[in-house]
Amino acid sequence: MSEMTTTRVPTLWDLVDRLWDDAAGRPPVMWAEGRAVPTIRVEEHVEDDHLVVRAELPGIDPDRDVDVSLADDRLTITAQRLERTSSSERGRRRSEFRYGTFMRSLVVPPGTDATQVRADYADGILTITAPLPAAPREPLRIAVGRPSPTTVTAPATAVEPSSPSTAADTDPAPEEAAPAAGAA
Repeated sequence: MSEMTTTRVPTLWDLVDRLWDDAAGRPPVMWAEGRAVPTIRVEEHVEDDHLVVRAELPGIDPDRDVDVSLADDRLTITAQRLERTSSSERGRRRSEFRYGTFMRSLVVPPGTDATQVRADYADGILTITAPLPAAPREPLRIAVGRPSPTTVTAPATAVEPSSPSTAADTDPAPEEAAPAAGAA
């Protein structure tokens, strides 16, 4: 079976955005439900007739905070993070929290069976494995022909029956005749 990946080629703007996001320590974002949602960084490849997607999700509880779904040939990974820490020192209480939703959608080959997709989480990496669907049939070639001359018809024009034409019908009227030479 031929190897197939479904990775979108990044544009120059994508690369510049990622450069700025990396420099500022911000995760990249995608739009979902009318708002910017940080995306999950992934890598994908084909291995032994399976599509393998590895997603970077450090510090996430996979049992509680990760959702993986497959619908309409689109694999969607959604994760939530909610961390709270608090400490008391010399009569002062300090509390901090980090929270957010992260999402990533990838197009998978048409016909991928959702019941055969498997997801495992270890060491901050979510690995999703999906068997590739059977090879698509070869495209059917359809011959392109030209219609025969007998099937091409000219558009019909409405012509009223009239008497046979005479020279008077075809000659311009004296008023329509071209002016004589020398007349200005």
